[in-house]
Order: sequence, then C-alpha cells, then structure tokens
Amino acid sequence: MGGRTEVDLTQLRTVANNVMQAADAIVAARLTDVVANMRGWAVAAHMSADALERADRRNGERFGR
Repeated sequence: MGGRTEVDLTQLRTVANNVMQAADAIVAARLTDVVANMRGWAVAAHMSADALERADRRNGERFGR
C-alpha cells in the first residue's frame, strides 16, 4: 500500500465549473434531479480540491519540502 497520488487541482476546479455551467444551462423540468446532482457534484469537487490543497500545505509544513 502507499504510493503517491497527484491531482491537478486547477483542472478539477475547471471541470467542476464546466459541470456547474452545464447544470445552469439545463432548463427542462424533468431534469431537475439531474441538475441538482450535477450541482452537488461540482460543489463536492471544489470542496475536495480545497481540502486536498489544505492537506498538502499542512503536510509540507509538517514534514518540510
């Protein structure tokens, strides 16, 4: 187990913004749940990017880079 995982946080945020814009563009009433799920995913993606960034910064301070 272990290893290194890298996430391009800028790209993650860009994708999240694109999903949010697509959700805003959908107007069909039957797609209300789809739109809500898209928005939820986009918000979660932004929150994840922020949390990963904070964790990386804390670990960098803790262990020194």
